[in-house]
Amino acid sequence: MNLLKKPFVAVLLSALIICTSTLLSVDVKLGKECQNITDGFYDGVVYENYQHKSIASQIKNICGAADGMVTIANNYDIDTDPVSAATAEMKSALSFGSVSYIYGLYEELLSALKPLEEQLSLAALSDRDRDGYAQYSSTISGAQSVIENSGYNESVRAFYRDELHFPADFLAELVGVDLPELFA
Repeated sequence: MNLLKKPFVAVLLSALIICTSTLLSVDVKLGKECQNITDGFYDGVVYENYQHKSIASQIKNICGAADGMVTIANNYDIDTDPVSAATAEMKSALSFGSVSYIYGLYEELLSALKPLEEQLSLAALSDRDRDGYAQYSSTISGAQSVIENSGYNESVRAFYRDELHFPADFLAELVGVDLPELFA
């Protein structure tokens, strides 16, 4: 027990306690802030004094409209497999995927929707189906516009610009804080 009475041991223990408490504080405080920003993807963000709708809710709107287009297209023997597959994968990813992964699926979904929309616009649709198609198409373009102006990416950029500089960036990486991702 004489070892604990030596000055260098006291200094080492003090340094260890300071380092541990600093890392724990970074993990808790910065981790919570990062989670709050990421939650903005699902809950919406306040940006420039305006509560923006969430990107996740708009993607759900796009998926619903895509499902509606698939239903119409199936009445006219138009291939809907790419859109159905992309929509199913997106719905699943919204429950567990990272923001960057969801963005990749979002791009895939929009790419799959373009040929379907082109085929539906050229098909001899009934009046009811033409109205439904127009409504679904409007829903998709409106949701895309809301996503582009959601303020989420701006909140992520502001965090990186204002909060994540040395030593916080180094310590965050050291303790494994999940940093917010851009929807891009």
